[in-house]
Amino acid sequence: MATVQDIVRRALRAMGVLTAGEVPSGQDAADGVERFQSLILGLPGLLHGGRWNDVTTDGAYTAKEGDRITVTAPGVVTLPATVEDGDTGCTRAPRDLAKVQILGTASNAGLWLYAGSVGEWRKADGLTISSQSPLGPEDDEGLAAQLAGNMVEEYGAEVSARTLDLAQISARSIRSRLYRTQPRPMQPVSDYPSVWWA
Repeated sequence: MATVQDIVRRALRAMGVLTAGEVPSGQDAADGVERFQSLILGLPGLLHGGRWNDVTTDGAYTAKEGDRITVTAPGVVTLPATVEDGDTGCTRAPRDLAKVQILGTASNAGLWLYAGSVGEWRKADGLTISSQSPLGPEDDEGLAAQLAGNMVEEYGAEVSARTLDLAQISARSIRSRLYRTQPRPMQPVSDYPSVWWA
């Protein structure tokens, strides 16, 4: 499982700042973590432009995909291992990149993403150099390419056309997967067309 350090290292190598055996340290590591965190929180459909089901609770609560939960008393929000599909009524694993945000006094407060390829919820905010990457391993190379593209001017470096292409492909893939997990807005019954039977 890749850590933030692994992603930052790949990005700095793509820019030619680090060589094969080097590990980011000092200001390079700090800048990399800050830029990576900004990249994750800026993903379209995550915090910006994303829909949420707003919930307030004063006790234990089991989250659903797309919940933004405000906890008003000390407690823990359980991140779901399975969810009931609204379309089929069947139980399934959460969708890849499903999101849950826990606000307030819960001990596990934060922004969480479901990495479908590994079947676990991962923290997407408050990242450090040793944190796990919040997405699955299939996104590691693309995230590193996006990070390299975001940092290249600051370092006065260059990245290859392949890295830039990979960054664009990765950004589109993640954006489309995030939008697929958006909770559907509730539509009032009066907005549905009437059905007349002859």
